Amino acid sequence: MRILSGIFEIIREQLIDAGYNFNIIRVEKEDEFISSIRGNKYDIILADYKLPGFDAVRALRLCNEICPEVPFIASQALLARK
Repeated sequence: MRILSGIFEIIREQLIDAGYNFNIIRVEKEDEFISSIRGNKYDIILADYKLPGFDAVRALRLCNEICPEVPFIASQALLARK
């Protein structure tokens, strides 16, 4: 999979233009996601709605259990599937 330059770049550029300084951590698998939200502190989580074997509904449930204070945004088409 590759990140689409379109939607992802628009969101990224809008956040930069608004003055946000941030690091991006990208994961594609549920186990990577769980490890990441347990091992890091996030200000926001932006998720693609559907990934192979893992979707935003499941990601939101995990966030509600592990880091309920972190805002969660789901969007379609953040990733392009080959």
